[in-house]
Amino acid sequence: MDFVFDDHVSTGQNVIPVRYYRHGSSIDAQPTLIYFHGGGFVSGTLDTHDSICRRLARDTGWIIVSVDYRLAPEHPYPAAVDDGLAVVAWLSAGGAAARGLDIGAIALGGDSAGGAIAAVVASRACKTVALAHLLLIYPVLDTDFETASYREYGTGYLLTTNAMRWFWDQYLGAAVAAKSAVPARVDVSGLPPTTILAAGLDPLRDEAGRFSEKLKEARIDVYYRCVADGFHGFLTMPDLDISEASFRFLAQSLLGSE
Repeated sequence: MDFVFDDHVSTGQNVIPVRYYRHGSSIDAQPTLIYFHGGGFVSGTLDTHDSICRRLARDTGWIIVSVDYRLAPEHPYPAAVDDGLAVVAWLSAGGAAARGLDIGAIALGGDSAGGAIAAVVASRACKTVALAHLLLIYPVLDTDFETASYREYGTGYLLTTNAMRWFWDQYLGAAVAAKSAVPARVDVSGLPPTTILAAGLDPLRDEAGRFSEKLKEARIDVYYRCVADGFHGFLTMPDLDISEASFRFLAQSLLGSE
């Protein structure tokens, strides 16, 4: 049985909607994944990625906390990252206890642009909070649009180079030179074990591989898989064989970090 309910985290300045997912009836402490949805930094809601969060909760037995962070361009960087840090701080301080949830180890994750937010939040939060894992699904990690995968798959494969340029412009706003917003440029020392799921037919494929190598050079355990015939966003189509296998990989990676 799935237990799903909506809630919010208040920072005093703004209210951040969140949605909790828990599969089963256990009331014992459960590891918790804070999840950031994709949508190019400008779109996406708790509902658009509901199926992914439900599946992760069922496959792992973890509590999933999906974050409805503020969106660009009305709220450019660092608004989404600030929201993520606020949720991490609230949960790590025991904020969910009043909701009847016993939060155990905390992990961060997200897909696409949500992966970028998760990675940057993790790079900052790991300085004060012991994070169990970082889970990145076909993540946005860099602003280099000249990679081989951008050249090969930047048109005709759902996500385009022009769209990614526009998404980054909306997200960065006046902070166009902010290295702290780009996961490929942040300090990765101290990050927890990290899972990266890339898609072979995705313009973002190569930046995922590069980030994996950067983490390995920093002596961080990395679980990397590139789905050769996968395209950007394919996990939202759960009936695909590649989606089923990928969800198993993600669950195994998370459970291996317990």
